[in-house]
Amino acid sequence: MNFNIAWAANGPDVGFIELLGEKGGLIFSPGQEIVLRTTKGKKLADLPQPLVSDEPGGDRQLRLFVAACRGEGDVPATPEQGLVVVKVLEGIAASAKAGREVLVN
Repeated sequence: MNFNIAWAANGPDVGFIELLGEKGGLIFSPGQEIVLRTTKGKKLADLPQPLVSDEPGGDRQLRLFVAACRGEGDVPATPEQGLVVVKVLEGIAASAKAGREVLVN
């Protein structure tokens, strides 16, 4: 897994997430459709996926969190998912400090 994260980069002001796998990938860009990158037959295909909501992601997350706190819906992220995120972020910090790859368990 590779993460390229910067709050200030000397390049164009873009934000996106690209997940690549052996049989396909996903590209997320703020305000745009999610693109499923795969093969169809023997040709490369980019298949736009409909957005779940037109609501900005941060607004949606806050709304779902408040609803869960009020008992009006499910928690949008489980404690186990939160732990995975924390471990990845700690691994990123440890890798930067060590100047090399580190294992995250």
